[in-house]
Amino acid sequence: MDDLDNLLKQLGQVSAGPTSTTTGHDESELDALLNDLKSPPSSAISNPSPMPTLSSTPSFAGSLPIVTLPQPELIIPETIEDYRPSKFELFPPKPIPHIFGFSGPLRHFNPFKPAPFNADPEYLKKPIISHDPEIKSFDCDSGLIVHPDIGRKLEFPQYKFAEFITTIVYDPNTYSSLQKCIDNLPPYSILQIPEGKYVEDNRYTIKCKNPIFLQGIGDVVIKSGKKGDGALILCQEAVFENIKFECDEECNNHTITITTGVCRFSKCEFIGGQANAIQIEGKSYVELSDCKIKKSLKSGINVQDNAVAVCVNCTVKKCGFGVLAQNYAKLSMNHCKINKNEKSGFGIYDKTTISICNSNIVENKKMGMEVSSRAENIYFEANTFDSNGPAGALICQHSHVTFVNNIISNHSRTGFEVKGGSRLIMHGNKFSNSNENPLLLLNERSRAFSEKDSFSGQCRTAVAAVSESLFIGRYDKFENLAICGILTYDSGQVSLQMCEFSRIHGPSIQARSKSILNLRNCTFSETSDNLLFIGLGVTGKATNCNFEKAKIGVEVSEGIENYVFDNCKFVGIGQTGTRVRGKTSPKFLDCKFADNYIGCQIVEESTPLFEFCEFSKCKNGCVISNNAEPNFLGCTFTHNINYGFESVKSNPTFTNCQLSRNEQLGFSILKESNVNMLNCLITENEETGGQIGELGTMATFKGCVICKQINKYGLLVQNAEIKCINCQFFENESSHIHVLRDSVVKIQDSELTHSVKGVGIESCDARKISIKNSKLFNEMKSALIATGRGNVNVENTSVYECQQFGLWFQDGCKFDIKNCEIKDNMKIGIYIKSAYGSVNECTVTNNQVCGIDYDGEIDVSNNRYASNTKDINQRANK
Repeated sequence: MDDLDNLLKQLGQVSAGPTSTTTGHDESELDALLNDLKSPPSSAISNPSPMPTLSSTPSFAGSLPIVTLPQPELIIPETIEDYRPSKFELFPPKPIPHIFGFSGPLRHFNPFKPAPFNADPEYLKKPIISHDPEIKSFDCDSGLIVHPDIGRKLEFPQYKFAEFITTIVYDPNTYSSLQKCIDNLPPYSILQIPEGKYVEDNRYTIKCKNPIFLQGIGDVVIKSGKKGDGALILCQEAVFENIKFECDEECNNHTITITTGVCRFSKCEFIGGQANAIQIEGKSYVELSDCKIKKSLKSGINVQDNAVAVCVNCTVKKCGFGVLAQNYAKLSMNHCKINKNEKSGFGIYDKTTISICNSNIVENKKMGMEVSSRAENIYFEANTFDSNGPAGALICQHSHVTFVNNIISNHSRTGFEVKGGSRLIMHGNKFSNSNENPLLLLNERSRAFSEKDSFSGQCRTAVAAVSESLFIGRYDKFENLAICGILTYDSGQVSLQMCEFSRIHGPSIQARSKSILNLRNCTFSETSDNLLFIGLGVTGKATNCNFEKAKIGVEVSEGIENYVFDNCKFVGIGQTGTRVRGKTSPKFLDCKFADNYIGCQIVEESTPLFEFCEFSKCKNGCVISNNAEPNFLGCTFTHNINYGFESVKSNPTFTNCQLSRNEQLGFSILKESNVNMLNCLITENEETGGQIGELGTMATFKGCVICKQINKYGLLVQNAEIKCINCQFFENESSHIHVLRDSVVKIQDSELTHSVKGVGIESCDARKISIKNSKLFNEMKSALIATGRGNVNVENTSVYECQQFGLWFQDGCKFDIKNCEIKDNMKIGIYIKSAYGSVNECTVTNNQVCGIDYDGEIDVSNNRYASNTKDINQRANK
């Protein structure tokens, strides 16, 4: 016995066990053994520790067998951080300063006298009712090319002038002024002007009424006086080459004005005064090539009133506005530079149609451009918008703009702001480095359609879609961002396909306030925060998306009811693949949670649905706590390091799920949880199929198969309650159900057979065990061993084909066995030692040693006995 005591001390347990007897046994030896065995103490819940098993199979040769009941303890997983919501909260983007605030229609907008700005901070939030409220869908499969509002590059063939037939060299000795020479020339003359500076102090610097070709020879300057009106072109056709038009600094008029006909300026230079350098109006058509325009207070080029301007390789700098286009004008610019203007590089208004390609819009102080035009074609391709004050562009008042292969970078507040029901179509653009607001801000029911665009660099947010605005992206890339990839709130809408998010220092996407978020085939990776944050009434669906390498994969919070994740993967997440909190009800369909610290965490009364999901290779497959009520249908929990799932103070339901090959437990149910498991398979877990513990905890198993646990038990129950209805237990290593102190176990319509080490149910100090309409059979030792205080009721149950004992009761156990069939056991059908109860209306047959072996005053006569070696053996009390 010293050896036994030493062994028990090493295990940290004190075991107790009954003895069994046959006719002719040594009672004194049995009593000595029983007196040396101590009752098991109350087990406390502790960290994982080795669990001792039953002693070796007792021998009946000369001595009575001793069965020791070990006192295993519940495995409490390693303490994990209580993940709190991210401290990061994105506030609405700061409004762009008042220089953007143009209110009202701009049909008659005067760019030189901005409309008064509404200082009310709510101004930017007020939606503008669209004149075209119907949202035209974006065909993600075909791409932007099919979009009905997509713009096109304006291609104007070079104008073919009539032949200029007469060449004349201007002679100052012949004409008192250049204007008098021009007036005396026949139509279609070429006037060559020698090098020099020509100051024309007339009303107009020069005035051309007839078709003419003015050609500068050398450095030619034509300058207006202080009171002159600049040059005026009224003729049908005119060509100007290598001439500098200069306006006096105090002149309040345009340097040159074209009101009709066709003009071409080649290698010319325009220096403005107090107005515009080039004024193009009426029905004129103007070509500018290799020209320079600068130092005009209002604008470098102003095109209006149905006029057409075509500019190639021109430079506009140090003006007020670089280029103004308004009142139904058409403007085409290619390989131009719009730089260092005091206001905006471009001002585009009033149904103006433009095409700007291969140009640089750089270092304009107010912004790169302002667009407020409802024209069908506003097109930008292969341009660079860089360092244009607060913003690259403001697009408003229902404008339709197309952007292709542009670079937008280094603006102090935002890249582009789109508002007032406008539409922006983008392809292949690169947005980067906006210090405060988003690279792209969509506001007031605006819409942006994006394909193969990239967003990167230091900025608060790449894209913000707010106030019922819509952003649709396809093959876009978001990377190296400071705080957030996409922000949508206030009923904004975001729809993405085949987009990539990586190396973002905050959430890749944050969606709130009744927004709509739809994702398809997107990839999210490498962030120190959430890859995706969804809250406050967001709806939508994420399909075939991958979330990997982050602190938290997806956080769903604050009242989400209808958001769906379909066939998504949450892999390699540092803390939690998905965190569901705040009374939310998202759906996860065919999703995979793998190689995460925690596959999924569900808290705060949330009720998500998981259908056919996989939780694998995580430290903990799923953690459920704080009154959460998730539903799992057809899910798999496998190869997790600690356990498949843990429930703490929660009420989850599992239907048709599989928990297998987890390295410790299939599941852990603790602390007042109420768990329902229906038609589940719990198999081949390294330690135990599942543990249920602590006062107030309840688990119900219906139609479940619990089998083949590798080292220990099918179920371990301590101070908790379980129900097993129509379940099957077989081939678990130690026992099918191991019941410890103050537990309640109810088994109905179930089968328990063939535990590897030979005991079907082990009970120590259980409060109550009830077995009805079940089968307990084919065990090496005993179908049921119950010891210590507690009640055991067995009714309408068959106990048969056990290698030693059918049922075993000892040490104060109270039992009631009624209407059962106890048969074909190799030794004793029912063994009773120092236990109390009754055996009534049972059929006890064909037990090889004895039908019932008992001590004390127990009525066993009201049973049917047949074919037992000995029906009843009553031992004397001591």
